[in-house]
Amino acid sequence: MHGSGGNKPQNDFSVPSAISHYRQQITDYRKQTNAKRALLIFITTGQVVDVT
Repeated sequence: MHGSGGNKPQNDFSVPSAISHYRQQITDYRKQTNAKRALLIFITTGQVVDVT
């Protein structure tokens, strides 16, 4: 059992390297589906990235 020491790792999916990776994945998917536009939305931060 884990204690509540507060040493939990935090995942920051909004760092530039993560955004770049997600953008590429979404761009590939968007092209395969012929979508004109896609949005990358980070629920925890409310950040929205337009992937066109």
